[in-house]
Amino acid sequence: MYYEIYGEAIRQLEKYLVSGIAAVGKEGLNNFLEITCIVLLVNPAHSTCLNKRKELVEQGLLKERDELKITAALQLRAEGAKSSILWHHRRWLLRRLYQKNSQQGDTPDNTDTLDDCTIALDDLAEELSVATTASEIYPRNYHAWLHRYKCMQSMIAAYGNASNASSSQLTREALAQMLRAEEFMVSRWIDVNVSDYTAAQYLCHAYRMMEENRIDHIQVHSESELDGTAPINPQSPKSPFSPLMHAEDLVERYPTHEALWYYLRAAYAAQPKGSKGLLHVEGKQGTYADNFRRWLEGFECREMA
Repeated sequence: MYYEIYGEAIRQLEKYLVSGIAAVGKEGLNNFLEITCIVLLVNPAHSTCLNKRKELVEQGLLKERDELKITAALQLRAEGAKSSILWHHRRWLLRRLYQKNSQQGDTPDNTDTLDDCTIALDDLAEELSVATTASEIYPRNYHAWLHRYKCMQSMIAAYGNASNASSSQLTREALAQMLRAEEFMVSRWIDVNVSDYTAAQYLCHAYRMMEENRIDHIQVHSESELDGTAPINPQSPKSPFSPLMHAEDLVERYPTHEALWYYLRAAYAAQPKGSKGLLHVEGKQGTYADNFRRWLEGFECREMA
């Protein structure tokens, strides 16, 4: 029944494409939007539907914010959550709303970046929420984490520089709080999704950007307290979060997960110069440990060159 409706929607779509959308009137336009929603619900990578909806946005017949809500609804299904074309469509809408120094519609459709976009912090929080939901619906969701990364780059560029005219002390502090919330959430995410290497890579990027912009990290208890092997003492000292220590602890607990060894590489590379150092893995045996040591030798040679 589901795919019968889809087949009928495709046939109706073809009729609209032949006759042209401009001649169908308001009622026909509403029918066309409903048809494209049905098609995209089954096939969120249907580029013809998305391109036609873009045209309607450019003509002012469809609002960007309404289209963002439709896109978020489509991303509640696994097929939509993992669709690279749908994520591209979402970023296109954000550029329409927020890109600076350009007229709406001047950006080429093949551009897939949020550079030069000063997105309101509330809307950035919404984008992070959509990406989180998509990651829960479709595990190890590269496209959701990539979208999150592009959003993070945008907000650092817009609000991270204290000398930026659009970055008041208040908005910079709000940015710092968002990034610390990201650091906490993603580190906990990795604890229960140890095969999600894209999340680990994203966390290392976030850590590096916080370092570069002198934003304080979250304060954490020792790993033995966090994993339950020792009781949490509120009076015990905390230390700034370190992805290197986090990765080392996870490798200690799950030494056969290859993704965690890649996380360890990324975390080691993300540490500021002069603070790198391994605590637990030097003496480990096994293929993953051997591969890591070979990588480490090559990495340190490149750093010294």
